Amino acid sequence: MKTKILTHKLLAAAALLEVLDVVGTLVCAARLPATVPTHFDLHWVCDGVGSPMTALWSAFVPVVYLVLGAVLTRGQSAQNRHIIELVMFLMTGMCVMGQAFLLAGMASGVQIGETHESPLVWPLLMGLAILFTAIGNELPRVRQNAMLGIRIRATLTDEACWRAVHRFAGTLWVIGGLILLAADLVMWLVGCPPAVGFTVLIVGTTLLLTVPVVYAVRFPKTSQKS
Repeated sequence: MKTKILTHKLLAAAALLEVLDVVGTLVCAARLPATVPTHFDLHWVCDGVGSPMTALWSAFVPVVYLVLGAVLTRGQSAQNRHIIELVMFLMTGMCVMGQAFLLAGMASGVQIGETHESPLVWPLLMGLAILFTAIGNELPRVRQNAMLGIRIRATLTDEACWRAVHRFAGTLWVIGGLILLAADLVMWLVGCPPAVGFTVLIVGTTLLLTVPVVYAVRFPKTSQKS
């Protein structure tokens, strides 16, 4: 019952964030000039301009998470449903942060070839690190299913492998997320270019996604030897 009540709160919070995101985008876009910077390269140099209303499509991205979450929760256990909806809520929050970053760039007034020094870059990167940590904390609780978690042949055909892999992945994601968070904070304080932070994020994300899969593939062989 407690999990069900909490799930309803997460759904309501995610929906509220999405409404605020769309309304805020409409209000901000209506106050911007007809032509604004709309695209930046990895060094945050403006390389594209357009209408502020182009920001509206990204405001509806969380709707995809809401619909996908509703589909994925069908037939799942209560614990799995809670985890899916928690991730959906966190992803919606990250989308709102990303939208604020996009609107700040549009309001910066920079021209083609000029650099936009946004103070939101590092909080956005740190938010992604916190997202990894939060998901990692929930991974060991995911029960064997065909839609959520590390779904490869080794885990789907062996419940012991599933449990071991998700415990390992959960620990890895929590530690990895905290390392990314600390690294982002240090890079922010010492004044590293944002491109460095995104490079670290890409490398870290790749490791967090691939290492558990390698562990899962090797797990059956290891268990047979023992």
